[in-house]
Amino acid sequence: FSYYPADSEFGIDHEERTYSVITLKDGTQIYYFKSETDRKSSSMMWLSQDDNIVFCVHGPFTEHELLEIQKNIREKN
Repeated sequence: FSYYPADSEFGIDHEERTYSVITLKDGTQIYYFKSETDRKSSSMMWLSQDDNIVFCVHGPFTEHELLEIQKNIREKN
């Protein structure tokens, strides 16, 4: 898990990954990079509610597992 200011630069390794966008019921858009090989992990990225922070979860998890992790991440006010 990592997070960055939304106006910063960072990179995601997209080689050997399939990209898709998942829209949650609350309108949050999740950018999903599904690994196509066992050598690399999958990743999900999304913006905070105020669009100031980018959150990223990555690891050897399925889409369902990554979404379970994502839904349990809370922004501290």
